[in-house]
Amino acid sequence: TGWACNPKPSRHVPIWLGGNSPAQLRRVGRFADGWLPNPNMLDTLESDFDRAQQAASEAGRDASDLCLAVNRAALLQPVVWDEAAETLAGLRERGVDHAVVNLHPAEDVPTLLDSFASDYLGALQA
Repeated sequence: TGWACNPKPSRHVPIWLGGNSPAQLRRVGRFADGWLPNPNMLDTLESDFDRAQQAASEAGRDASDLCLAVNRAALLQPVVWDEAAETLAGLRERGVDHAVVNLHPAEDVPTLLDSFASDYLGALQA
């Protein structure tokens, strides 16, 4: 270890690690609260996450506590909303707990999020 964080946070701060090398997936399982792959890792998403969960079990941790998130999962912009909603729904079906999306910089963010939520969020949560 050899490092410290001061002042200590008042609550647990989840640590998510990215990467998909065998060594990194072992680190995810041994130390992290979640795995944060990016879109170019989706071909092996399930098998890689299984490796991280196996490493968690081998380290005496509850593998079911490990969170699966995807970074840069979709772009939220009105012209690609249907595509974003389909991508997010597909990730949910694959067991993804959280998705980090990009927001188009030219959009009004509160309006964009409200519109996407009213049009798609109910379907994504189902």
